[in-house]
Amino acid sequence: MCYDSARYAPVGELSVPSNEAGGKSRGKEVNRLVRSYELVFIVHPEVDGDDFTAVVERVTSLIERNSGKITQVNDWGLRRLAYPIQDQWEGQYVFMLLELEPHVVIGLDRSLILIEQVIRHLVVRVE
Repeated sequence: MCYDSARYAPVGELSVPSNEAGGKSRGKEVNRLVRSYELVFIVHPEVDGDDFTAVVERVTSLIERNSGKITQVNDWGLRRLAYPIQDQWEGQYVFMLLELEPHVVIGLDRSLILIEQVIRHLVVRVE
């Protein structure tokens, strides 16, 4: 079985496909489409202090390494969940406003799944 390396990237490296014209720009500047997104993720409630800050910084660096821009970060704190996730009834919510290229969102989603301290996340495009 053969895997497409652009679809499966390790954590920290989001796959970025080349431009549409077979990977060659032919001397023309490539126009980058950047859209606004909201990211909300829930960190496991037992992660505290420095470890919580490290998780937020890990997500931040993951976005910035892939030419994303974070315009706002809000820590909503510990909140009760509507239903249990991984046998937990509480979680620490973090809200971020982002500016990313659309193809980077798929890699961000896959990378957030692999961060063990993040028990749930959602990326939504802002209209």
